[in-house]
Amino acid sequence: LSAWPMTGCGGCNEPVSPSTQTIATLAASRGEVKLRRAGSLTWHDISAGTALAARDAIKTGRGSRATLRFADGSKLELQAKTLIIVEAPRAKASGSKGAVARLERGEVRGAVTAGGALELSRPGGEQTRITAGAEGAKVRIRAQKDGSLRIANLGGSATVRSAKQEVRLATRQGIALGGAKTETPLSPPRQLPAYPQLVSPAVDAELTAEAVILRWQPSPGATRYRLQLARSTSFDDLQREAFVDGTEHVLAKLPPGSYVWRVSASSAA
Repeated sequence: LSAWPMTGCGGCNEPVSPSTQTIATLAASRGEVKLRRAGSLTWHDISAGTALAARDAIKTGRGSRATLRFADGSKLELQAKTLIIVEAPRAKASGSKGAVARLERGEVRGAVTAGGALELSRPGGEQTRITAGAEGAKVRIRAQKDGSLRIANLGGSATVRSAKQEVRLATRQGIALGGAKTETPLSPPRQLPAYPQLVSPAVDAELTAEAVILRWQPSPGATRYRLQLARSTSFDDLQREAFVDGTEHVLAKLPPGSYVWRVSASSAA
């Protein structure tokens, strides 16, 4: 077992969307990933390379992921149990060629190219624009049950603009974006908890026990931890995932083989 620090489906037989303009392409998928074309009520399996047009919807199942690539090279990675609707760039948006989508539920992670932008909207909410700095940005957006969003900048720099408010985020800073009826939707930026230091098992550890206990150091300000286990350092083949309040987690009935693991921290603020 190795410790690693943070850093298909069948073809779709549904007719193409009414819009002929390709907004994004499914770059990769794992597990249960479904497509609902614009104007349709039916969900279908989708395979890598499928072109997506305005109003097409993508959803991922439990333990599944999907990566969308947009025209400017920006990417959106849908985490498990996520639903988004691809949208066309606004005609009045200056240079709006990046990722544009409506986040209905779940979590997405975006790699935004230098000077590029990611635009997200919520059901009944205003458009939120995240513009990357000169070095690009790696962002994480989580939809909350109350309609609000949690936006974190994990790398580079970014500017978030919503409802005529603008907030700049340095690396490992985050903000909360309130619901549609909130008068001041953007909260002040806050520092994100640091990645926890992994304790045990150590790198290249050989284990024979039926249950494996993973331990890590607490991260100041953290209220919850997200643990991921995979067979490769890319974490594309996720085997287990857990959200933990403490600093250890027991993996039971783990099949024989080689694994890597990582932990990230989050706060309630």
